[in-house]
Amino acid sequence: MISNCSFPKLFKETMKRRVWLALLSIYLYLTYIIDFTLAQSGKALFIGDDKLGPGSRTVFLVTIILAVLSAFQGFGYLFSEEKTDFYFSLPVKRSRLFFAGYFSSIMIAVVPMVFARLVCYILEGSRSGDALYVTWMGILLNTLGFLMIFHLVLAVILLTGHLLVAAGGTILLFFYGTIAFGLVIGKYSSAFFDTYYRADLMNFLTVCASPYQLYSTLAGTGREEDIEGWLLASRLPEMAAVLIIIAVTFVLIFLLFQKRPAEAAGHALAFKKTKIVLKFILAVPAALIIGYYIMLCSVGSRSFVLLVTGILFGAFTINGILEILFQFDIRGILSGKLHFAVISIFCLIIAGSFVSDLWGYDDYTPSASEVQSAAVFIRGLDDPSFTGKNGADFEGSRADAQLSAMQLKGSDKEVFLSWLEDVRTAAAHVPEPLTYAAVAYHMSDSRTIYRKYPVSGEEELEAFHSIYESSAYKKGAFSAISHKSPGIRQYVWSNGIESYHLDLNGEENEHLLKLLTSDLTGLRISDIKKDLPLGTLSLVYGTSDYGEEAPLYPCFTATLDYLESAGIPARKTVRDYPLTRVQLFKKSEKTSALGKKTASRSLILDTGDAGEIQKLSGQLLPAEYAANQLLNPVNTSYPAVISWKDSSGRTVNYSNMILKGDFEQ
Repeated sequence: MISNCSFPKLFKETMKRRVWLALLSIYLYLTYIIDFTLAQSGKALFIGDDKLGPGSRTVFLVTIILAVLSAFQGFGYLFSEEKTDFYFSLPVKRSRLFFAGYFSSIMIAVVPMVFARLVCYILEGSRSGDALYVTWMGILLNTLGFLMIFHLVLAVILLTGHLLVAAGGTILLFFYGTIAFGLVIGKYSSAFFDTYYRADLMNFLTVCASPYQLYSTLAGTGREEDIEGWLLASRLPEMAAVLIIIAVTFVLIFLLFQKRPAEAAGHALAFKKTKIVLKFILAVPAALIIGYYIMLCSVGSRSFVLLVTGILFGAFTINGILEILFQFDIRGILSGKLHFAVISIFCLIIAGSFVSDLWGYDDYTPSASEVQSAAVFIRGLDDPSFTGKNGADFEGSRADAQLSAMQLKGSDKEVFLSWLEDVRTAAAHVPEPLTYAAVAYHMSDSRTIYRKYPVSGEEELEAFHSIYESSAYKKGAFSAISHKSPGIRQYVWSNGIESYHLDLNGEENEHLLKLLTSDLTGLRISDIKKDLPLGTLSLVYGTSDYGEEAPLYPCFTATLDYLESAGIPARKTVRDYPLTRVQLFKKSEKTSALGKKTASRSLILDTGDAGEIQKLSGQLLPAEYAANQLLNPVNTSYPAVISWKDSSGRTVNYSNMILKGDFEQ
């Protein structure tokens, strides 16, 4: 029993009580060292992540696990009335009791992490200045990530009095931002704003309100860069958000621990005054999203009556569920009528602001003087993922990457904004647009504003040629142009059927990049209307096995000639292969009574006849090369599988083919 109020002794006793967690922390970081070591040779114990810096997924997950366990194990006694009475009756100030649990948690999680990261730095081999830098940055950012998660989970524990309620609150905490901002605002914006594409502020709020996403973004667990190319500057907004959360939540958890009543143990909430706040935070987004999905049951998907009905139903249901949890009594479902009314009215006001476009979202157009640069992505233009249907859906496209990379400035910006004004005027008189253009306005005040506009017809696409053929557009549309030859590790050529890796030296790398850049920059609208790509050239850089693909059109004479001089069959097409079999299918789509569409395909031809194969081979094309469905449309209704014999006589099957025209038996 602790009888001395000195902090060192209290801290020592606390560490003794938590020895199992310390051993678990050491074990987890030892597995990280082993996993990192194996990953250096391409093997994996668990995740197989060979990153030395903050982006290590192994350390990322371990710090989250330890943050949650540290909070529950260090302060879990608050859920037991007997244990709470025992600890609060000790001759120790509450502040010392708090800091004993707080600092012991940090020591248990951070000290093994620092040791493990330094060991991995030694094992990494290069021991360069950059490697040491990312090692220390990893220690810093992983420590900040641990503190943020630990503080937030501890805040949930201190606000609740029951283990199950705290566990549920912790799970919700990790996904709250995704639901409250990403799901609710995103769904309502896309449903009621015709020009909505995405919102940077909303995405940032989504990340900041979701500890998991914020920590992941700060650490860069989804990025490729590690020792080379790692920059703290690109993460400053996320770091600022993490530091603010850590500072605010530290004050909060300290005050909550000081004020927490001992009798709170066993109750759903530790403080009755937080009930309305928590209900409001939880019920508002839940009611809005329930209303949205009930609205989708209508034929037009925009039934205001169903939306209101769904919101009221959602507010009543969530309010009742929360009352049951707070009271631990099923009869609580009918309690909190005033709360239900307030939540319902607030939700209806929010929904109404979207339905009526109270924000003037669709009417907004920035002035040219406010726009520093602009970017555009037209669905179906240099876009292999576009099938010719639903041009308003940009999912699966590289729109985000292109809008981020492109900078139309000066005269290019003026021409583009003028074209965009004409497009918007023309679209007002056309009920069914041909496709859509996603636009990014990079503003002078560092904001980025996104919009989506309908493109009514081919006349607008023809007028786009002066923008398409500018070097600024090409640099954003084809990222291969922006690469520097020293960063390229190798080139990979493919015609959709076979591929070759080019073994080039530095000078040859640079020469090929110049040829490719020149051909891409000179690519015109008339070229893509006339021809389809013959293949692709991938630029593989850094330590990745993946790179940026550039299409190779027949008009790329210089690039194709160089590839052929290097032994690459750059102009080889399907008809040049010794095909032995062609299987042709027909796509079809069935619609159920509920309106659900189901895609299927049926075999309509399976032939090994040389004459028939010869007739079909000129119409066969790798599906990914149907990249310009707007200007050079290709029928994708007939997928095909081809078989051919390679130089060793082995039969090779390739399935991602399409028949360009209609099939006639």
